[in-house]
Amino acid sequence: MPKGTSDFIMYGKDGYTGEHAFADGGYPDMIYLRPNWYFIYVQNLAWLIANKYNLEYSKLDLSLFNKMLDFLKRNQKEKPSMKGIIDYEIAKFLGKKEIYIPVYYANSPRILASVDGIKTNYLQIAKNVLELTKKYIVEQGVPSNNIMVEEINNWINPKINRGGFYVTEAFKIILK
Repeated sequence: MPKGTSDFIMYGKDGYTGEHAFADGGYPDMIYLRPNWYFIYVQNLAWLIANKYNLEYSKLDLSLFNKMLDFLKRNQKEKPSMKGIIDYEIAKFLGKKEIYIPVYYANSPRILASVDGIKTNYLQIAKNVLELTKKYIVEQGVPSNNIMVEEINNWINPKINRGGFYVTEAFKIILK
């Protein structure tokens, strides 16, 4: 943005640094903690896209994004993720009836990722995203009995997760 609002240099004056990983960890990814700040970020991003593609910024409609942020605010105690919510809105826009919630397991050949895989319950995180996504879909007027969930498994290549090995790769939400 011209006339930026902060002095923050993401990658440091001499290039990339690892400070983000240690100073604030996953905090920037927790949109529900500061939805108003994130909305400003989306407005700035929309402005940049409008300028790049010669669109009229004043005609861009951010009401859908506001609706998603309002849902996050109301469900803040659940530490919500926008993963399934955004995917649902994209699927709806495209006229699709399926949404996938992947389970992001650690990549075992990497040592630090393997350690993370032992202490993080990726399957439970995906289940939380699944439940919150279903709640959002119901709030949009879809009856809960029109929401089916299928578990996608890979028995040939199990993944490590806290507590053992798992075969669930994703959850597929099917809308009737």
